[in-house]
Amino acid sequence: MDNAKFQELVLQQLQVLLEGQKGLREDVAALQEGQKALREDVAALQEGQNALREDVTALQEGQKALREDVAALQEGQKALREDVAALQEGQKALREDVAALQEGQKALREDVAALQEGQKALRADVAALQEGQKALRADVAALQEGQLRLETRLENEVIEQLRALFDAREVQLDVNNRIFAALESIEKKIDRLELETTYLRLAKG
Repeated sequence: MDNAKFQELVLQQLQVLLEGQKGLREDVAALQEGQKALREDVAALQEGQNALREDVTALQEGQKALREDVAALQEGQKALREDVAALQEGQKALREDVAALQEGQKALREDVAALQEGQKALRADVAALQEGQKALRADVAALQEGQLRLETRLENEVIEQLRALFDAREVQLDVNNRIFAALESIEKKIDRLELETTYLRLAKG
């Protein structure tokens, strides 16, 4: 091989090497570009991971607050149940008090009915003694007037007693005591009337 052909072959090989080197540089540049894009993707992933961690932390805080709210609701519900139980007990006691008051009112009505019967009999006796018993008429009229006031007072006390059922137990007991005192007063007056009637009958006989 002569020198010219050898040089031409060498030039061809150098040209091939230059072309290969150029392609290699292009590949390296492409790799650098890919690496840069990969870094950007990794950075974006890190940003997303950080945001995700913040979201998870916020969820954990929210879950903790929710648990505290649920615990507070449970405590409130427990207290509410206790309050309802106390109200039920109070309602039961109030019903018992009302039942006792109704029994007392029933007995009071029976006593008033007995008083009315006694008053009717007393009026019959007074009618028989009206001739010549002018003074007794005045006494009976006074008694009737007093009894009318007593009946009015008794009715008012019964009404007050019924209204007091919804106020307090102590008020109910106080009203009962006043009613019993009124009954005692009535019984004393009835006893006095009976004594006076017996005396009048004896005087008439």
